[in-house]
Amino acid sequence: MATTEPVDPDMTAADLALDLLEGEERAAATRRALADRDFAAQVAWWRQTMAGLVAWWPAVEPPSGLEARVMASTAVYGTSAGRSPAPVRGVAPWWRVATIALAGIAAVLALMLVLPRHAPAPQRVPARVAAAPLIAAIAPAADPAAPAAPLPALYEPDTGMLRVSGANIAPNGRSAQLWAIGEDGVPHALGILTHASEATVRIAAADRARLSPGTVLAISIEPPGGAPGPVPTGPVVATGPLSRL
Repeated sequence: MATTEPVDPDMTAADLALDLLEGEERAAATRRALADRDFAAQVAWWRQTMAGLVAWWPAVEPPSGLEARVMASTAVYGTSAGRSPAPVRGVAPWWRVATIALAGIAAVLALMLVLPRHAPAPQRVPARVAAAPLIAAIAPAADPAAPAAPLPALYEPDTGMLRVSGANIAPNGRSAQLWAIGEDGVPHALGILTHASEATVRIAAADRARLSPGTVLAISIEPPGGAPGPVPTGPVVATGPLSRL
């Protein structure tokens, strides 16, 4: 998907791309990314833009106190000298990231001023573009134990994290287990979905190659702790294929 610069940037998209949201705010933003393609494109644009900024500049240690001085000079905070700035609700996460980025750039410029003139110019490092997330709507099966609505899922290949919203579907004394089914039709266990409104599963390194567009995610209801064998033993209550965001 093309990720041109948004005309009217959405800071919620930036917060989601930079992993600054938690709890219900993250769950709501994830559901929005699954339902709103324009919002999903902004999330992808922020990821690519910030990945490029990080890769562009070599790592340096900013001078002590530089972040506090920059934040104190920002009118949004309205701070005075010698006092730690207090973030404004809804604005702080983005400006904190912007401040750190500015501090890094200022430190690089200061370092360039003191380097000898004959020092070689720093090499430009190619920007690493983050891999596009994969999404799925895990639709309920024709089973009394199935969820009432599709469960949105988001997989981030760079981190190996897979999030499923509305995953609290297993009855008491049972576990909801997540599976990946590839072209061979063989299910592979990925993990147990916790009893929470949004379950997070860290995919093992050996299983990450299994998750690609077209791979089917499935949820079965199993004994506590998961199926005793390599295949589901309980009813499969929801399935859905992965696709590129």
